[in-house]
Amino acid sequence: AAAMLKLTAKDLLNFKIVDKIIHEPKGGAHNEPERMIKILKENIMTALSKFEGLNAEELKTQRADKFEVLGFFKKIS
Repeated sequence: AAAMLKLTAKDLLNFKIVDKIIHEPKGGAHNEPERMIKILKENIMTALSKFEGLNAEELKTQRADKFEVLGFFKKIS
């Protein structure tokens, strides 16, 4: 169903909805939770470092710009 709806990780990356796919250890994160925690921490720290030096307004503008190009919204009465 996810593939048909284009909701896979690769689809979301291609649509620029997500910034990166974080891969689990072989066999799944539940088999190596401490390793997965380390992987997540490294990825989160790297992602957050991209925002260093931005003030709140710049950050909001940057995030809004990213998502505004994804499509249009129409309110149905």
